Amino acid sequence: MRGVVTGGELRCRVCGLPQDEPIWGSDGQCPTYDICACCGCEFGYEDSSPEGIRRHRERWLATGTWRDPTKRPADWKSEDQLAKAPRYYFRILPGLPGTGDPPVRFNASGGDRYTEGFVVELTLAGGERWVGNFQMGAYGKSVVVPLTGRTELAMIVAGGAAYVVEPETRALLRTFGGEIADLLSLPDRDAMIFGNGLWFECTGPEGLRWRSRRISWDGMMEVSLRGERLHGLAYDPMDDSWAPFEVDVDTGEVTGGSYPKDLP
Repeated sequence: MRGVVTGGELRCRVCGLPQDEPIWGSDGQCPTYDICACCGCEFGYEDSSPEGIRRHRERWLATGTWRDPTKRPADWKSEDQLAKAPRYYFRILPGLPGTGDPPVRFNASGGDRYTEGFVVELTLAGGERWVGNFQMGAYGKSVVVPLTGRTELAMIVAGGAAYVVEPETRALLRTFGGEIADLLSLPDRDAMIFGNGLWFECTGPEGLRWRSRRISWDGMMEVSLRGERLHGLAYDPMDDSWAPFEVDVDTGEVTGGSYPKDLP
């Protein structure tokens, strides 16, 4: 299984090949300078502008070759992979810009409408840029993640509140959460897993795939992927300790944890 991250782009901007870590970091500003095994793009160089992406894509399509043929899947088709290439990219800003067009404000609750929140600049394939100001949730992650299976959509999580946005139209399609503490992307499964410190949910392009039982009384830490299972520690207030747990990423079945299985 490929990498699991808490934010950032996991597909090559040129050809759409899944990568093992965010190619431009979780902030969209720290490229790895690794080389794509398919099209040979150096992350941070050929993919640093819409024009560079187009030029390198044209060169790659003209040859149709893999930089590392040993990693080419047996049933690979360039058109299928290219269809999953992102249609936008982003960078997280330290605050609201003092120049340029006013930011587009996204607000889930209606409060703090003009307060500075999580500020993100989005760049479209044609080069157009705009800035979004996303109201913060109660607590949790603040990250940007391309929506699995939908290359035209972005998911911005601001302090645990999730916003699904169409960058091309600047339209807000959905809000949810408010206390998202863990966000894991599994591109090989077209899946995303969300955790709120109590349980996990897995979604795909078709919607909800599974919801785990409650795992913790109040909080988790050290959540990571090992093989086909999520691992972590769940808080147990009875003796102020942390109990290990595992979750099957395909079924949501839980082993361990601090919250008793027989309680609702």
